[in-house]
Amino acid sequence: MIARWFALASGSLLVGCSWGRFDDVTADAPVVILDKPSGVGAGFGSAMTALSHDDRGLLLVHGTPGHSKAALFDVGTGSSPLEDALSDNFCTSETGGCFLGSSSAAIPLGVGPSGKEVLNCYALGLGEKLDNQAGILIECEDKTVFTIDVTPMLRSEIQEGLQNALPEIVALSSDEREEPALVAGFDTFATALYYPKIDAGFVELDAPQTKGPGFGRTVNVTRVADRNLVAVGAPEQNSIHLFSVEDGDAPVPAYLGCVRGDDGFARTLASGPIFEDVAVPVLAVADLEQVLLFDTAELLELDAGAESECLSLASLPRGAELTSVKCGETGAVQGCGSSDFGASLAIGDVDGDGDGELVVGAPGMSARDVSKAGAVAYFDLEDPADTQITDLKFIASAESGDRLGTSLAMARSDSRHVVATGIPGSGRSAIFYCPSFLPARLGAGRCD
Repeated sequence: MIARWFALASGSLLVGCSWGRFDDVTADAPVVILDKPSGVGAGFGSAMTALSHDDRGLLLVHGTPGHSKAALFDVGTGSSPLEDALSDNFCTSETGGCFLGSSSAAIPLGVGPSGKEVLNCYALGLGEKLDNQAGILIECEDKTVFTIDVTPMLRSEIQEGLQNALPEIVALSSDEREEPALVAGFDTFATALYYPKIDAGFVELDAPQTKGPGFGRTVNVTRVADRNLVAVGAPEQNSIHLFSVEDGDAPVPAYLGCVRGDDGFARTLASGPIFEDVAVPVLAVADLEQVLLFDTAELLELDAGAESECLSLASLPRGAELTSVKCGETGAVQGCGSSDFGASLAIGDVDGDGDGELVVGAPGMSARDVSKAGAVAYFDLEDPADTQITDLKFIASAESGDRLGTSLAMARSDSRHVVATGIPGSGRSAIFYCPSFLPARLGAGRCD
């Protein structure tokens, strides 16, 4: 059930806009809170993934990875999300067992195992479904549930885990096409798989270097012209492995090389268009201190696959690293030193101007002296030199340990995106409608 949260706030570094208490507002609060549905257990808001198809915006909100269920919401049109979850029973044991992933992947259109077209689906974890063997579990809005294949070793491990309640966790990502490619990372086994479509089988993403622990902890796939750039993170090694994959039902991934950064490099990943003068999407990569932005076209030109060691950031070709952003504070939001800045990342067109904005979660920040209340930072990066925080959002009535910003998703709402973020400390999630830089014509009633 969605409850509207009337005590909210915005700290803007540029505008100085803020909200106090809105106890008399019942219909048009700038923030809408999604309360945990009864069917979902602990950790609601730990991860989330948005899906857009046929002018609809859907949002899948996870419980605790490996254990709890997930719920599907319709963000509606304009500024009015639907009041109830469409389903609170994604990743249920009733269909054979499931372990939620640390992330999920949107599949607006695909082909199921019977050859039937399926719509509005998510690759959301690992499991088995009645007569389907254990693998990556796909669930759809219409309750269609099936698995897609994995390697025999992974299949055996998933089956054993399901039988003994020992969760195996997968990281998942899809590209932005209607019928997307999918990448899955299994950090426990230092393995990553690429699926050109969900009905086309997989190919293993193999790196000639010793991949080491944590390979596959994070993954991202983004479309660049007629190729996909696949990033497989190994944050324990402070490194990211890059692959180029051409279109086709039987692709042969080309290993581009490994890049090593500072502590925690590749702990979270996101991609999407941002800069007007950069024609391709950027790849956003967080370490423990900052978020770095890379030109995906330049990364696709890397020729370091035969190198015996990872490249340092300083060794990348000129132009590959575009810029970086760091934590910032306002009078109301403090604590960059313990902010966990970069715990989540999302890129989308928040202000409807045709280019994208970067949003960064900082769940460890204090808001109005409430420790670990959490915040989300907006960066409207008109060019790579413009790296100041544009807006910093929080909820004024947050309680200690809420950790708003633990997860992020860009949900399509008419001609722009709205920012959805998890608050797992209190079992809620929030949708923010009103960044300070939003044009008045797009604000509707919520932003007046």
